[in-house]
Amino acid sequence: MVLDGDVDIAVTTILPDHPQIVAEPVNSEGIVAVVSAKHQLANKKRLTKAEALKVPFVMTTAGRIVEELKKIDLHLNVVMWCESIDLKTAAVQAGLGIGLFYRGSAETGLRQGYFRKIEMPWLKNINIASFVIYRKGTRLSPNLLSFLSLLRRSSKA
Repeated sequence: MVLDGDVDIAVTTILPDHPQIVAEPVNSEGIVAVVSAKHQLANKKRLTKAEALKVPFVMTTAGRIVEELKKIDLHLNVVMWCESIDLKTAAVQAGLGIGLFYRGSAETGLRQGYFRKIEMPWLKNINIASFVIYRKGTRLSPNLLSFLSLLRRSSKA
């Protein structure tokens, strides 16, 4: 979309490899495993890999989390595939299984108490970078320049 000029700027977890695209890293987030506070595993603090292979997971159909699990050759028992993060959040909140989320996406649920975190040691090594991308030579509006400046400052924090 950026290359075609449909949008001037985007934030993505996929680093494009194109000479006309400028990509700047702006964030890196870890992955957390959470369950509903009502789930039978809500009081479980940690799962081993062997245990994780037996319990139900709710996942989004595409995205970087699935890609990262493939890299470490982890084949979870996925009982529900969701098209969006909102559907995955609702399914996990309803107690259908464990959800793997970017840390920032799970913060509200953890803070408000409807999610409980479960430690999975192999997730600690997974960090997913985000990039702001735009086409070389594009004249960005003052608002987009301000947004880009904000992203750059927040990435240094």
